Amino acid sequence: MADNDEILQLFPGDLIHHARSMSVWSIWARRQMKLKLTQKYGVHHGFELFREAMGYPDSAHLKSLPLRSIREAATHRSAFFHLLENGGEPVAHLPPRVIGDGNHRVVHGFSRSSYVAAFEGVKLLGRSQLVNSGDELLLDYEGTEFDSIDDDIELDAAVFQREGHSASFMEGVSDAPPLRIDECFSLLGPNSGAFGHWVGEYLPRLAVAMSSGMMPDVPVLMDAHMPEQHRQSLALLLPENAEIIEIEPNTVVEVGKLWYSPTYYYAPILVRMNDRYREELFAAPLDRFARLANFMTARFVERLSATPGLEKIFLARRYYLHRKLFNAGRIEKIAVRNGFTIVYPEEHDFASQLNLIRNAKFVTGPEGSAYFLAFFARPGTKIAILNHQYTELLVGVTALLDELGMDTTVITGRFVKEDLDYPHHGDYRIDETVYEDFLKQWTADA
Repeated sequence: MADNDEILQLFPGDLIHHARSMSVWSIWARRQMKLKLTQKYGVHHGFELFREAMGYPDSAHLKSLPLRSIREAATHRSAFFHLLENGGEPVAHLPPRVIGDGNHRVVHGFSRSSYVAAFEGVKLLGRSQLVNSGDELLLDYEGTEFDSIDDDIELDAAVFQREGHSASFMEGVSDAPPLRIDECFSLLGPNSGAFGHWVGEYLPRLAVAMSSGMMPDVPVLMDAHMPEQHRQSLALLLPENAEIIEIEPNTVVEVGKLWYSPTYYYAPILVRMNDRYREELFAAPLDRFARLANFMTARFVERLSATPGLEKIFLARRYYLHRKLFNAGRIEKIAVRNGFTIVYPEEHDFASQLNLIRNAKFVTGPEGSAYFLAFFARPGTKIAILNHQYTELLVGVTALLDELGMDTTVITGRFVKEDLDYPHHGDYRIDETVYEDFLKQWTADA
């Protein structure tokens, strides 16, 4: 039996408590524990310590399984496969208008394929995006995508450690009997709790299957304990009487037939931003994205009760999150002086968020997942994003907004605190005079 003292020497009690919680962010604490335990004790003893710390049953164990491309499995081993669009088409993302310094550039890439498939007799796990098919773990990559970058798939609830093209898969981590479902579509995954991932990756996957006309009306699985706005958005997208099933963390789901569609761009679980990272690998086909966004918007608007709203909104961001805007208070006062209303999107239900973004003519504020709401704004909406000088990652989002007919500007400021591992998480400060002068000119004709 593992000794609790070993765990307590490595990790503070509050981290262990957080890792054992039902929070959607508990997977980050678990990832930290997995990596450190493996580095210090190796896979097997490290897992025993992890198992005890998490309160998993004594019968919980690791099983090494190969990681395979779900695209290849869909082509050769699925019960149903229909190719919607081939991959390999050139993609170009043009940078936005930028006021200030940055490292933005034109991003060239290639599209991936789009399809609808169905797999029979597979297993899923709460907070995991991997599909356990026989003695394989299926992951959404195709071609050389997975080998082109370093993906920390240990963030996934099912994985204790990645070993090249294999993973130490955690079995028996729950005493609860498996949940058996005849047929479904799954939106489970380690990033499902993040609004940007939910709107940019998870819902569009479902939109692909729905808009194809190939998938019957089946229950949709989502992770439990997510923000209410996630379920609200899913309910608005689905037919009125569709069944949504919330899956608790670590619950095993045995599925008779799993319907599946991939993300419209390559979306790793947790990519390392090292010297192998290339933004070109994640370039989304703009026309395909626009069709998906317009499909979702039409479904949302059809069910909305439209109400009058604000023409100028400032999408505020909580001070404790990544990419902290150091002088946020002063910047918000400047925005208010120029007629903007400060809005924290998370304080509103999803229908209210949609009404806010669709009524707005001017949208500004610090960069963050709130801007994924702008995918559902009206064409011609003017958007001004505040950000630090690491602007390379913004090109992928602003190119999508431009394709939808938005008018996007980025205003950059100098770093106050940099993050070497994830440079887009750095803290920054915006020049207040530059911002006020911009707002006055930007809204002059409103």
